[in-house]
Amino acid sequence: MKVSRMFPFITKTWSPIAGGFNIEDDKIYACPYRCSYCWANLLINKFPKGNLGKKYSGPYRIHNPALKEWISPDDFVFVQCMSDIGVPQIPTKIITEVFDFIRKRPETQFLLLTKSDTFYGEYMHEIPDNCVCGITMETDHPISDKITKAPNSQKRLDSLVWLKSYYPTLKAFICIEPIMDFSENFSEKIKKAEPWGVAVGYDNYNMGLPEPELSKTMDLISELDKYTLVFVKTLRERLRSKNG
Repeated sequence: MKVSRMFPFITKTWSPIAGGFNIEDDKIYACPYRCSYCWANLLINKFPKGNLGKKYSGPYRIHNPALKEWISPDDFVFVQCMSDIGVPQIPTKIITEVFDFIRKRPETQFLLLTKSDTFYGEYMHEIPDNCVCGITMETDHPISDKITKAPNSQKRLDSLVWLKSYYPTLKAFICIEPIMDFSENFSEKIKKAEPWGVAVGYDNYNMGLPEPELSKTMDLISELDKYTLVFVKTLRERLRSKNG
């Protein structure tokens, strides 16, 4: 078990895609999934006229300065940490340009992380070999659209299992954060994706999510630890839920 508040294997974050924010009713949303717990939304809302607000406002586009960043062969890079690389609104030509950049650095590992249930199916033949393909799934239960408008969490996992069936040597990663209450066979479902690693952590922003008891989460971690690397993030007793 690896213990850290952040993914300990990540040495660099790299966000080559700008834009994607929409202003509605004086609120700024980082992507159409509109997760109530999104830290990027909180940050951009706090500084809407700052550098981040300027970068992520407007249409999706390549952020040219990012293409000039130095990335070491020894780096493990988290791609597009400020938004979701898998949202379908991002034009194909942008994703292709990002993948071309990654492909030219074969010694460097890049983490892709998405809540999309179609991204990997759409780009399965274009994903560079040095990518770790990850999904975020907070639970295997249905999630209220008051919490997120992202695709069904179980469908995200199914897309990763499907991708793994085509590319057995692919490194799969699952981020269960912020964790919400889950079924008793959650670990067995995750095991089908044969993940290289799984991160587990609670909400950091007191958003009142429907969380599991800490003891239940610890039991899940113990089960996951039998077949994969577990990266433990924020663990605490559950808070009172205000979302259904």
